[in-house]
Formats: sequence, structure tokens, C-alpha cells
Amino acid sequence: MVKLVSRKETKLVTWLKPELTTTLELGFDAGFFGDKLTLAYTYYASNHNNQIVTVSLPTTSGFGNTSKNVGQITNKGHEVSLNYKPFSNPKGFRFEIGVNFAKNTNKVVKISDETDELVMYDTGRGVTLVAEEGKPYGTWKGQIATFDPSGNPIVAGGLPVYSAIAGPIGNVQPDWMGGLTSRIGYKNLSLNVLFDVRKGGQIFSTTKFYTEFNGTASTTLIGDRKPFIIPNSVVATTEANGNVTYAPNTVPTLANAYIDDGNWGRNVIDGGFIKLRDVGLTYDIPVSFTNSLRMGRASIGLYARNLKFWLDKNNTFADPEVNGPGTVAQNVIGVESSQTPPSRSFGFNLNIQF
Repeated sequence: MVKLVSRKETKLVTWLKPELTTTLELGFDAGFFGDKLTLAYTYYASNHNNQIVTVSLPTTSGFGNTSKNVGQITNKGHEVSLNYKPFSNPKGFRFEIGVNFAKNTNKVVKISDETDELVMYDTGRGVTLVAEEGKPYGTWKGQIATFDPSGNPIVAGGLPVYSAIAGPIGNVQPDWMGGLTSRIGYKNLSLNVLFDVRKGGQIFSTTKFYTEFNGTASTTLIGDRKPFIIPNSVVATTEANGNVTYAPNTVPTLANAYIDDGNWGRNVIDGGFIKLRDVGLTYDIPVSFTNSLRMGRASIGLYARNLKFWLDKNNTFADPEVNGPGTVAQNVIGVESSQTPPSRSFGFNLNIQF
């Protein structure tokens, strides 16, 4: 469910228009050195209009929600893939490596004539996920920490001071995504490895909130749980003439007070990762043997998935790819709600073609 935040007079929409997407794509494929090196590039630009979403209505209307055409969103981006096969002897040594890169620039051009902001998810504690005109789809909004002109954090009573009005504190859109695949083989044996990379993009982690609240997160060890002064913090003083002066802060605080200072924007963290997604070892059974059994090609193999991942240094809490239950149907992404993360798995497979 999403809420409509109106800054103008709102009215019910009784007629829905069909969603419309127009896309332009340009690209090329090129091969070099007898296709040992191949390059593919695509540029795309898409425009999405009249998207149909469910919005909440005031209780005084007598209805809970309605469907509405909202939004014009644009996406522009680049996709590049590069593959290299320095060795490709089918009866001997083989090696292949490939990398891919994708960068998308997203922008909400318009919500509707009635509003310029749509709340898609509300934490209930001052942090919301919104679609707002002029910003990327899926922008996080909350209280913003304040700093002096030199970049030092401003505190009061030993704790950070935040803006009174909510502002953007991140968005779910990654800066870029990529991957690396490699395949090494010798005769009938081959090894495959796949890495996935996502740079940037912020998620809201309730695991962070709960583990810090109950004291089991490593971040609760700040200052060895003894009184400490926030590094480089300053106190702001407004003089009679209106000038603001800054002095070094001398008031200490404790880890629990610093972490649970009422600002849920602390739970918006970097969603980037590097993942060792798949590793597989495969043996192709000799054709002479499979023919004797009146079979086609056959292979046996071992595989492992989600073996290892590396996260941003500030994310010691949860897998950023895990999306909260009940949010997918609402077009909500980037919400990690303390559910069980994906498991590491191992297996064996047998493939036979007749």
C-alpha cells in the first residue's frame, strides 16, 4: 500500500489510462582476433507514462484506497560486455573470461497534477521511501545530520543535531552493477566461477535497528560501552546579532544513547556488495561411453551457490539483496525486514541427452 502525499488540492481519478512505455536502443557487437575478443555495447533511453498504482485515500472519503495513473519516469543507461578466449582447444586447455557492466540513470519527471511526491513505504518513525519529482525513483527521506562549515558534526547534549524537516538521505538505485565470469577447462573437465557486483544504492535495515536495540550488534561496542565524545563534534551557539559560532564539544555520551537517538535514518545503509554467486565443477562423460549406452551427451557435476559475499564496511547486519515480505507487490524495494537471508547451498547434478 502506498500513500499519496499531496501538496495541492487532491481529487479522485475515475478514469484510468493504459500504461505506456517508449524505448530507444542503440548498440553494436564487435569481434577481434578471430572472435577471441568480443565486445557488445548498448545505450538505451526509456520513458514510462501513466503507471497504475494503488494510493491511499483520506478516511473521510469513505474508501480506503483507489487506483490512479501517476508518474512519468525516465531511464537512461549503458550496458557493456567484454569476453576474451585466449585458449579454446576443445580437446585440450580452455580458458574464457567475461566481464559486464551496467549503469542506469533514473529520474521521476512527474507524479500527477495533484502532487509531486508519492510515499511508497513508511517506517512509521520519520523515514519514508518516496517517488518525488526531480529525484530517482525510490528516494529515502528522513532527518539529515547537521555539520559546521568545516564538516564537523554539530551536537547538543553530546548527541547529533538533525534537521527539523525531512530531506533526501539516499536512494535504492545502485550507482552501477557488474559481473565477472570465468571458465577454465582441460579435456573433459571444466570449472566455472561467477561473481556479481553492485555499487551503491541504500537499503533500510530493520536487522540493524533490532540488533543495536538489544545490544548484540558490533556497533554497540563504540567507546567500549564507556562514555565517549563524538569525534570532532562541535556545539553551535547563536549570538545576539544572529551570527552562529562553533566550539569543541566537551559533553560525552554512551553507545546506546548515540545509536538510539531517535533518528531512524541511521538504519538506511549502503546496499552494495560483491558476491561469489556460483562455482561449478563439471565432467563431460566421453562420447564413446555414452554412445555405447545409446545416449547423447552426458555430464556430471558439483556446484555451490552463495559461497561468500563482501559488503560495505558499514553493513555488518544483513544481505542487501533480501527484500522484505509483502513489499514486492507494492513496487517497494530496498527494505530489509529481519527475514532469514538466502542460504549457502551445495549440490550434485547429472545431465543426460537422448
